Amino acid sequence: MQYKNAKMASFTLKSGTQLAYQQFKPASASFVKNALCFHGWLDNSATFSKLGPALCASGVQSTAIDFIGHGWSSHAAPSSVDHFLAKVMHGREVFDIMREESILQEGEKITLIGHSMGGSVALLFAAAYPELVDRLVLLESFGPVVRRAEESVTVLRKAVDAQLANEYKPRKKRTYTLESATEARVRTAQSWPGNQSISVEAAACLVQRGLEPVQGGEGDGSDMQFRHDNRLYLPSPSYFTPDQVSSFFDAISCKTLLVTGTEGWPVSPSLAAKNKAILENKGLLTHVTLDGSHHLHLDPETAPAVIDAVQNFLVGED
Repeated sequence: MQYKNAKMASFTLKSGTQLAYQQFKPASASFVKNALCFHGWLDNSATFSKLGPALCASGVQSTAIDFIGHGWSSHAAPSSVDHFLAKVMHGREVFDIMREESILQEGEKITLIGHSMGGSVALLFAAAYPELVDRLVLLESFGPVVRRAEESVTVLRKAVDAQLANEYKPRKKRTYTLESATEARVRTAQSWPGNQSISVEAAACLVQRGLEPVQGGEGDGSDMQFRHDNRLYLPSPSYFTPDQVSSFFDAISCKTLLVTGTEGWPVSPSLAAKNKAILENKGLLTHVTLDGSHHLHLDPETAPAVIDAVQNFLVGED
């Protein structure tokens, strides 16, 4: 199996933004599906480092992008607000570029695979453009974060205040070694809601693509900093309501696989049940719960079961 150098390959959007990507390409020129893969918040395309190569054996070519402000991609322009919906637009633009570059053939549909935030992007993409999507794979993801309509004013004020404060006093980036950055990533996962964790191996995989040398440093790996845009920590100026998210599920017309971990990200049981029922009533949903935490597709002990589930779903009968 082959794939392009992760640091060198990128798509150029109409805005000039460079979206880095890595492509997991079957050795045989004849393959059966193309997949476009979206990672989670503060992660990068390395989250598919186990799933992407494994899918090559099933004849699936996977193109995994780094969202704007993540991994090796460009950061958003100064003073701009990187709203969640921009990622949906970027995903659609990447789809068009893949057609222009003959990665996708004219009329060929795409399989969307998304983890966490990336799953929410994939869901909205598939809802807005059902004619372009063949199958949908949601890894530890079942819709965007929601807020009640009556919270809108408070949410907006908090976001505006945070954005302005950040422009006047940007966050200073800490420096790390690869080892200390990996340890920090492990601690972050342990601080998330529920009983979550991430393995050292999975954390190191994400961190290696998320670090860059500090300018003026020693250049020996002892002075590194996270490359992601610090504005990713800023609160969003708006969220969907629960009813709006349900409307996106109602617009899905492709078969959908949902993979959740036994120790994954906690979700609202009532909202999840409502949205699952929407897809189940249309005969579209396959839901599997597997041992593991939020990054069960990347943790070495739990990834094989996820790979099996995704392979069986993608090569199954239509």
